[in-house]
Amino acid sequence: MLTRVKVCLKVVVLGVGLGMLVGCGGLRFAPGQAQKQNAYLHHRTVQATALRAVAEEASPQLQSLSQRATGQSEAIMAYYGLPQELPESDTLEQLLSAESEQVTRAAGPVGRGG
Repeated sequence: MLTRVKVCLKVVVLGVGLGMLVGCGGLRFAPGQAQKQNAYLHHRTVQATALRAVAEEASPQLQSLSQRATGQSEAIMAYYGLPQELPESDTLEQLLSAESEQVTRAAGPVGRGG
């Protein structure tokens, strides 16, 4: 009986030690609704920027850069998934609104040093 306890204790200690050695780098929780809304708003903002760059006849480099950012944003949004409720984002005013900023703040401190 005592041998079983020792073996179990060794297994637990080894498992905890191994877990500490490997770390939590591979552990990632699924994005919540706030993160999904923020990713959606980011995508819509990048799309609006690309359209505006063309409409304002920005330099070819800026137009290409904004188009590339749109494609990258699509990949991010595909990873996060669509939110259950889409934030209003049909106009520049909606994208620049206080409500849009609140969605970004609710998504967390990602990218703001936190």
